[in-house]
Amino acid sequence: MSISSTAARAGRRARGSMPIFDRLAIGASCACLAHCLLLPLLIAAGPALAQLLDVPESFHLLAFGMVVPISAVAMLRGFRRHGIWLPIGLSVASLACLGIGAAAGLPALYETGLSVGGSLVLAIGHIINWRLPTKRSLPASPLGMTGGPIAK
Repeated sequence: MSISSTAARAGRRARGSMPIFDRLAIGASCACLAHCLLLPLLIAAGPALAQLLDVPESFHLLAFGMVVPISAVAMLRGFRRHGIWLPIGLSVASLACLGIGAAAGLPALYETGLSVGGSLVLAIGHIINWRLPTKRSLPASPLGMTGGPIAK
């Protein structure tokens, strides 16, 4: 067995098993999408459902408070592994959208748009974070730019 086949198999295994914090963050993004898109439809289905499914505004702040640390841990762990800034940038932008949607008291249409967009971008950022290879398996660029410190 050659070294390159062993390294390739290790890369496949590492990429095949998603870290727990990325799984949690993607699950939270999917739950947010379901909440933002399905709940208004259920409420519009009838006034009786509106009484049963009344969600207090504090729920959005609580959910946001749970998403931030989970995403931060997942993104920092991923960055240590691959050294690329793109997932962190996507995460920061999407968390800003989610935070504004949760706390700014905007009209429902804007709040839903920010929350849905933020959740989608956050889930995409976590998938990219998970799919990126490790620093050791990144091809060397002519300028030494792999997203992390310049290679010496």
